[in-house]
Amino acid sequence: MKKVINWFQSLQLAKIIIVFLAATFMLSIQACDGSSVAKEAPKNAEMPKVVNNYSESKNLGEKLQDWGKDMGSSAEQLKEDVTQGTKESVENLQQNIKSTSQDLKKTVEQGTEDIGKNIQRQAEDAGKAINKTLRKAD
Repeated sequence: MKKVINWFQSLQLAKIIIVFLAATFMLSIQACDGSSVAKEAPKNAEMPKVVNNYSESKNLGEKLQDWGKDMGSSAEQLKEDVTQGTKESVENLQQNIKSTSQDLKKTVEQGTEDIGKNIQRQAEDAGKAINKTLRKAD
């Protein structure tokens, strides 16, 4: 228990408190700095075309027509994007299949060649072993 009491007494609480307060002060300065606050858009900023269409319409019917036209063009663009993406995916898939088949053909040819060499080597070794046995028998 004396060790704990001596340890607390040896701590310089004033320095620890000063460091804590300095760190808190630094963090509060960073948090309250105006550079991280979102800035307002300029007053003369142009509205997107879609918003202009809606705001320029005079009545609900015109607003709905504008909205329908925009939705139609968005759907058409989506259709074109999906079609193009599908076409590119199919082309990539065909290319990958062709490449894989060529790689597989090379692998099979190399494997067959290796098997042939191994069989020939084993046959030669077997022939040498038989010749050696025959020589010993003589």
